[in-house]
Amino acid sequence: IDHFLGSTTTLETFAQSQYPELGNFVQASYEVQQAAYDPDKKRTRVVLRRDGLIMHNATEHPVRLTKCFDMDHRDMRMDVSYTLHNMSTQVLDLWLGVELNLTLLAGDDRLRYYRFPGFPDHELLMNSRAAFGNIEAFSMVDEWSGMELCLDTKPSAGVWLLPLETVARSENGFECSYQHSTLLLHRKLYLKPHEHLTQSFKLSVVLSDGKKETV
Repeated sequence: IDHFLGSTTTLETFAQSQYPELGNFVQASYEVQQAAYDPDKKRTRVVLRRDGLIMHNATEHPVRLTKCFDMDHRDMRMDVSYTLHNMSTQVLDLWLGVELNLTLLAGDDRLRYYRFPGFPDHELLMNSRAAFGNIEAFSMVDEWSGMELCLDTKPSAGVWLLPLETVARSENGFECSYQHSTLLLHRKLYLKPHEHLTQSFKLSVVLSDGKKETV
């Protein structure tokens, strides 16, 4: 899910869905530019594009967002590139946020946690809420399954973590039930008229023996 955040957005307001959304990309459809599968290399490429609008200084400006997904089915890796193109004649200060919703099935199991550089293992469980800045790589570890989902971003980006929970009535009253984890990778951008910038991500699965997952 692709966000363009207002300058007053915080982790708390984002978690409560009470933040300013300046683009019209969140619930919009994208045009498929390419969808191809290479049976020899076991790779799939999907390219999506949307020409949308961004509110900047109380005026809407045209912006093109192109997303390219390269999926390697042998190595269980996905390379993603976002290209943002300022189609207007004005300089744009943008705050791009890419939302991922993933789950390791349990929110408070100490065998399932986030791994960030310099941060102790087993401290950030899947139901954690936290904010990090200038991150190049982190991962989601599932010791019970013996796997690790690694995420890399280039250039570095800020990362917000928060759980998505539903409220249900039980014999003990209302209780929160963990559904999945929301990850927001965000970066502030400065685009001159007709300039474009690229943000890249990589997702890969590694087994506990250090080998990449294969199919």
